[in-house]
Amino acid sequence: MNVTGALDDISVGTAVVVVALFLAVMTGPLAGVGVFFAEWMLALLLVPIAVGYRLLFHRPWLLYAEAADGRHVYVRSVVGWTAGEQAIAAATAQIVNSGYPPDGWVRIQ
Repeated sequence: MNVTGALDDISVGTAVVVVALFLAVMTGPLAGVGVFFAEWMLALLLVPIAVGYRLLFHRPWLLYAEAADGRHVYVRSVVGWTAGEQAIAAATAQIVNSGYPPDGWVRIQ
């Protein structure tokens, strides 16, 4: 008995059904809904990968501080989640006290 021939028929049939359903969803009246959910699924896949990459390879996080009027923007690069939290806390305290971010923040605008 040749089992591979039966499996090939099942695989081809499954592929045809999947392609037909995909085309029906993407060309039907609810195509926008399908695209919307596909974008969200892509985001839900890529965000954890990007965070894991930064944590695993110690890539720096960029922190931004912008003045309320939008005239001044400061940026600082930190490595690590805890270092980022500490830099944000220190910048918040410094800005409340003096109106300017602490040393290490670079003005870009």
